[in-house]
Amino acid sequence: MDSVLQTDFASFFTITSQKTDDLAFQQKKHHYKTGGFQEYVDMYLTVDKNNILKIATILVKYKFLQEQSVFAIDVIKSFIQDFAHQEDQSVTQPFLINSIQAKG
Repeated sequence: MDSVLQTDFASFFTITSQKTDDLAFQQKKHHYKTGGFQEYVDMYLTVDKNNILKIATILVKYKFLQEQSVFAIDVIKSFIQDFAHQEDQSVTQPFLINSIQAKG
């Protein structure tokens, strides 16, 4: 999953790889952190044996949303834009638009 670190998302948020865990069925779970606010954001990408993305997860602590809402929402929106499957774009797009309008 080194290709993740070569994306605009990774460059902008200074994403770094933390560790990789081996899972069942030759899957791997990659853990990433943002450059800033590392204590608040964890990202996980699970890939199959062919290195095809199966699950993308972002965990953001509520305190981060309260204290750094603009940055927190930006990280979440960017993560969704970059990792949501094309077939899911119709579901994720309204969320992204509504959150932009809500926060201005």
